[in-house]
Amino acid sequence: MTTQLSPERLAVPPPSMLHLNDADRTVGWINGDRVGFRGFATDEEAAHAAWVAHRTLTRRLARSHNLRPVPIGSEPLALRREGDAEFIVASSGPIATLVRPEYDSVGESDSHGFEISIPQPADEVLVRAMAHLIYRTIRKSGLRWGSNRARINT
Repeated sequence: MTTQLSPERLAVPPPSMLHLNDADRTVGWINGDRVGFRGFATDEEAAHAAWVAHRTLTRRLARSHNLRPVPIGSEPLALRREGDAEFIVASSGPIATLVRPEYDSVGESDSHGFEISIPQPADEVLVRAMAHLIYRTIRKSGLRWGSNRARINT
């Protein structure tokens, strides 16, 4: 007996990289299960924004899966280099990857940023929803962010 794939069951290619725009400026991106934002003046501002993103993501996923919310207070943050990557680290471990201006693949090469991974299983809808939630939370947090203007468009 041989198995054949029907045309409607063929694998779907991964989505291409999406740019997140705020008015006329690209402020972030979605690449597979990773969400990134830039527009921060220093690596310290990017690290604090990554902490807000991590806290938002953890709380939302706990609520979505009917888990007890993990208490998340403030933690000291640090940067740790491993090979070519530079991670933003809290006491619980790496929370995001720091994006320096010279490694920009999105535009605006004069600003710092971060990229955070959405835990699996994460489909495209969940990743987009988390990107919007993180964006809104960073905007409302009071953190200094050079792109606090209009709403996000994808």
